[in-house]
Amino acid sequence: MTESHRLEQAADWFDRIDEFNEQDKLLFAEWLTCADNQQAFNRIAAALGQPEIQVVAQRIKDNVTLTIVPDAPTSRADHETKDSRTTKTIWSKAGFSSAAAVALVAALFALDTSLPGPTSQPQYQTAKSAAYQSQQQQFITAVGENNSASLADGSIVYLNGDTALTVNHNEKSREVSLPHGQAYFDIAHEPQRPFIVQLDTASVQVVGTAFDIDRLTDKTEIRVYEGIVKVNADKTLMLRKGEGVVLQNGHWQTTFKLIGMQLPDWRTGWLEVSQQPLGDVVTRLNRYADKPIRISGQSDLPVSGRFNLTAPQQALQLLSAMDDLTLTEMPDYYQLTVTL
Repeated sequence: MTESHRLEQAADWFDRIDEFNEQDKLLFAEWLTCADNQQAFNRIAAALGQPEIQVVAQRIKDNVTLTIVPDAPTSRADHETKDSRTTKTIWSKAGFSSAAAVALVAALFALDTSLPGPTSQPQYQTAKSAAYQSQQQQFITAVGENNSASLADGSIVYLNGDTALTVNHNEKSREVSLPHGQAYFDIAHEPQRPFIVQLDTASVQVVGTAFDIDRLTDKTEIRVYEGIVKVNADKTLMLRKGEGVVLQNGHWQTTFKLIGMQLPDWRTGWLEVSQQPLGDVVTRLNRYADKPIRISGQSDLPVSGRFNLTAPQQALQLLSAMDDLTLTEMPDYYQLTVTL
């Protein structure tokens, strides 16, 4: 296999890693057993400035029982038939399209860029080497900024715009606080040290799983994408993959099912709502808008639609085109007026 072909395979895996099903994880883990493949994947991750994805890849490799090593991953064409509308979240986050990925591979091959290979030591540690490691740190994103953080235990946290996360890990527990904003957690498996997210009057406890927490103005929404999550509020709730819950002031309000979602919609650059209160939609858009959006009138007006978060002004115009809403741009803010 040529080096350029190997880099193309690595770019394909990198492009889809957030969308893997169980079969994809098995094939990817088998592909990584080849040291040259591992090196190619590391080069792609380093070139895009996202070395934390190597932690995700290592975790998949460690957690899968390997069988036969294939020569190549399933073709991109096979996967493009799944849903041509799906946004490739990692390339998009780095400002790359699939076409740019091909250009990147060509550049890496032509320049023979010396990027980290399988013998290099990255600037983070996996869960196995970081067991019982302490960490005290704060992560903050600005309005309109999405970012990711690789924690010392090997967990990965993706932060939406206008989000704050405080990490306090010690030898007995892994605690974080999410006072405001939205974050998607992909937690390293450490049964001896539960991972706990503090939410004012409630908390979420996991061992190893993937879930999303959305702090809104007067409520918190929790969605589980992998594993099981224990929510400690006015009562204890066990949420499994495909389930979500709404908490209000630390009290259970409702439980719901996720429909056809492998990732939170904000991670794909969109906000899709169905009969959601206008106030909640505006809170989410405010994480991206260039100036605050304020509501005048009935903030519980139900709203449905699909809004592009990468173009917040366009999303706001689309929202204001609905019946019973008018938009006025002020020097320091946008005002949405409910005309009911």
